[in-house]
Amino acid sequence: MAQSNLSSGNFTNFSVNPGLNMFQTQQQQQQQQQQPSQQQQNVPLTSLFMPKIFNDDRDNIIGLFNQIQAFWGAGKAYYSAFNPPYELNKTDSFNRFKTISYSEEKNLEEKLFFLIRYVDEQQLRTNLVQYEQNFKQFIGQNHTVKLELKTILPDSKALIAIMVTENATSKIIPDAQLRTNFNQPQWKQQLNQIFINNFVEIIFTSLSKQEIEAYLSSPPKGIDERIWEQAKLENPDPQRFIPVPLIGFKALNDRFKLQEKEIHQQQLRLKQMIDNVSTLESNISQFKAKFEECRRKHDNLSYRVLRKMIVQEVQRKRTMPIQAEEDKLRADLEAIQAELNVPTKFQGCLNELMSQLRQMQCQNPLIGKISFDKSSMNEYLQFLNEENRGIMSLVEILKKDIQDIRLSLNDGKKSTI
Repeated sequence: MAQSNLSSGNFTNFSVNPGLNMFQTQQQQQQQQQQPSQQQQNVPLTSLFMPKIFNDDRDNIIGLFNQIQAFWGAGKAYYSAFNPPYELNKTDSFNRFKTISYSEEKNLEEKLFFLIRYVDEQQLRTNLVQYEQNFKQFIGQNHTVKLELKTILPDSKALIAIMVTENATSKIIPDAQLRTNFNQPQWKQQLNQIFINNFVEIIFTSLSKQEIEAYLSSPPKGIDERIWEQAKLENPDPQRFIPVPLIGFKALNDRFKLQEKEIHQQQLRLKQMIDNVSTLESNISQFKAKFEECRRKHDNLSYRVLRKMIVQEVQRKRTMPIQAEEDKLRADLEAIQAELNVPTKFQGCLNELMSQLRQMQCQNPLIGKISFDKSSMNEYLQFLNEENRGIMSLVEILKKDIQDIRLSLNDGKKSTI
């Protein structure tokens, strides 16, 4: 999985000790590994896992123990009574604690970091001011040093970014120049004094194209060449990511701790997003309730305004003659009333229905004997009462409208006179 240089824990893969670059560090490690014995490279696997020391069952037990040590990548493998033991380390091909990940080289403003130890994070932030003052004693008063805590790493370690500014011109010293200065051997002791014996190493996050090509040209110690070539082929984005080996239990454990930290941060962020969504939902509910209240107030005010407008319109047109629309409305209402009073239409039909109903009751005496239960009778009565109230309301409305029309006609006649 691709990881960022500032969050993946791969700094030691791209880090350099003062006075050394990345490739010089690898050469130094290889020289140190070659110092114990050049004969170790010629020791066959069968000799380690099938030792010949006692020539009995104890050799099988020692062989199994050698396998466990080889898989772990640490210890001494005894395989012969006449030869020294084989020094096992994490870069051996037997080691099972290894994998390859991808590190993202981000385009950060800061390219140089200090890896230091700390006890308390709050105390570390307080000590940054003291560290800046210590830097000035070595760099001089002509420059301003600014330190910033960038990342908290596992095992009580942290990354500190540095920015040096020239006071006279306010020009920032390039990272390449700082890298050249800090590569000088005498700076190791000085940095240890500056950070009060908490300095670990210097981290450079910027690599030139030539350095990257040289790094990718040969597999790291302990990584099979075929696996290295496969890792380069499976690189999701060669322009952004670089394959980085994780060799040894400590490297894998550090990666695991970093992933746990990242998961914890994502969980905190997710919880924050959930809380924000809950707050928004609560605000939406309150907004809806307030909107309904405002809508009711608006309807009430609209009704009151309409009543005032009606009264004002009546007052305004009290001295005016009847308009054509009003006369047409009066004619329509009178036509409706006349149509209702015509004997041959609605009123006549109603009288005819009543007479037919009486005739049916006389012809069939069983109709009068039909009985209803109490619940059905209540429903019928309720329905009839509602119909009666509806008819009475309609009649009242018609009477009021007719009365208003008559008043309007009388007012119009008086105004005309």
